[in-house]
Amino acid sequence: MKANGKFKNRSPLKRAGVGILLLLLAGVYLFFSPKYFENRLNGDPYKEWMMHEREPSVGVITVWHIVDFKPYSGSLGAWLSARTKQYASNFIGIHFDVVSYSPQDAEERIKTGVLPDIISFADGRIEESLLSGSKRPYCGTGSVLVYDPAYAADKDIDSLKAEAGSFEDFKKGKSHSCITDIRGAGDLMRAQLLGKAPYFEVVPLADEARRIQFISMTRSIDGTKRRYAEGFIEYLLSPACQALFGDIGLLPANDEADVKYDPEWLSELQGGLRNAGDP
Repeated sequence: MKANGKFKNRSPLKRAGVGILLLLLAGVYLFFSPKYFENRLNGDPYKEWMMHEREPSVGVITVWHIVDFKPYSGSLGAWLSARTKQYASNFIGIHFDVVSYSPQDAEERIKTGVLPDIISFADGRIEESLLSGSKRPYCGTGSVLVYDPAYAADKDIDSLKAEAGSFEDFKKGKSHSCITDIRGAGDLMRAQLLGKAPYFEVVPLADEARRIQFISMTRSIDGTKRRYAEGFIEYLLSPACQALFGDIGLLPANDEADVKYDPEWLSELQGGLRNAGDP
């Protein structure tokens, strides 16, 4: 306001009150802002978003692993269990329980009305009516011919296949050839390096029957578990996850997976087997 053409001076008391208020506001700002900025700098927005999406009430998602090619019953079951733990680590309160069954044991349990949430099985081992959604191939194995090259000099592959003995007989030098898979070829190579198996060469048998493992949800899964089960199956089929099949000598279903076997020459067998068709 003006008085006689001049601005009036504000009351000293009012000026002091405004100053105190500003000091209080500045103090509140200084108290809270470091913590706020620290949280913003150290926070992970994606993780925070996921935290809001987590549902601790979901509980345990059951997985049955049914396999009828015995060399992989234990190793693939353990591999699956490790993958479920890796996937579940992204959530709070979500757990998977992986149990391996023979086809016969699984059939007996199914007859009693028991079904898991997710099931891993070989083709033909589970009735389609028990599944929810499509079955998806996620790994497989194929056959290779292992043979003594000195003996095979005047033989063709069909003759060597017809004469093939058991894996153990070939390893002990009791037969000149055997039919196994990538894992078996790797085991023979490691035994050969220790002087416990004869020298051999190997070729993939692309015309042999493939053994494929599928995965699917079952009709018993409830709505709260479904999204996590679907997410796990997608994770299982991702290139990064599929690349881990090199650890147990299985063929991936995803062509983009960069699988490394030990020894490395087994990767050539993988290529030959996969050329026979997708798992």
